[in-house]
Amino acid sequence: MKIIQNNNKEILIQIKDLIRLNDEKRYIPDTIKKVIENLRYTKKDEYIKFTDINDIKYFKDIDWIIDYNLYDNMSLDEINLEIKKTMGHMSTLSEKYLRTKNYSLVEQYSDMEYKFRNLEIILSDKIRKSNKQKVKRIY
Repeated sequence: MKIIQNNNKEILIQIKDLIRLNDEKRYIPDTIKKVIENLRYTKKDEYIKFTDINDIKYFKDIDWIIDYNLYDNMSLDEINLEIKKTMGHMSTLSEKYLRTKNYSLVEQYSDMEYKFRNLEIILSDKIRKSNKQKVKRIY
C-alpha cells in the first residue's frame, strides 16, 4: 500500500510492495533500488518514506500498489465495486492471453491479482472496524 501525505511531498510504501517490485525484476529508479538493497526485512507491513519528487511520481504511477487514502474513504459497497472491476479486468486479461499467448498479459494479470488481494484486505479491515463500532454502540 502507499500513503501519500504532506501535500504530495512524501509517500509511504509498504515493505511488502517494495519486495514485490524488486522480485518482479521491473525497472526501478536507482534511488529506490538503494533503499530496497538496504532494507532489513523485519515486518512486511511496515512502511518506508520517500520524499524525492521523482520517487513519489514513480510510485503514484504504479496502479497495483493500492493508494490507502483513496480506499480508506470509500464505503463497503464502493470497495466491493472496485473488487468486481478488478476481477473483471483479470478475466479480460486471461481471455486475451488464451487467444494471443502474449506473455506481458501474464504480468498485468499478476499485478491485478496483487491489487485484488490488497483490496480484500482493505475490505476485511473496514468490515472489522465497522463491526467494532457497532459493538461499542450497543453498550
